[in-house]
Amino acid sequence: MYATRSTIKLKPINEYGVAKVLDSGHPNFKTGDLVCVLLDGKSIA
Repeated sequence: MYATRSTIKLKPINEYGVAKVLDSGHPNFKTGDLVCVLLDGKSIA
């Protein structure tokens, strides 16, 4: 059997990221803070 787009249920890819704040004008984020984020494929596509 060949897998084709119609035979495989496609799901968004979730990604995690970590970054260091270099500069911020936001009171909750200061320079040097580490932040993490969850990106889901639905919001990017």
